Amino acid sequence: MTDQPSPSSIIQRVWNYCNVLRDDGMSYGDYLEQLTYLLFLKMDDEGHSLGKSSAIADDHGWPSLLGWMAMTLRTTIGRS
Repeated sequence: MTDQPSPSSIIQRVWNYCNVLRDDGMSYGDYLEQLTYLLFLKMDDEGHSLGKSSAIADDHGWPSLLGWMAMTLRTTIGRS
């Protein structure tokens, strides 16, 4: 059996993301939209890892987003 996070820890994590987005000047509607999209991508990736087919093109899914985020982070750190 795998360790799964509790519902309260998931909720806390989502609110932490909301706080980050809000502090970056996004409105409630904007960050709700962004979080919904991220959750959709992550759920699709989880389903894909369980053998379900994905409706998202490989270059637009969760793994490509992680790669893009890592590349952006390296570029940002390199400028510091």
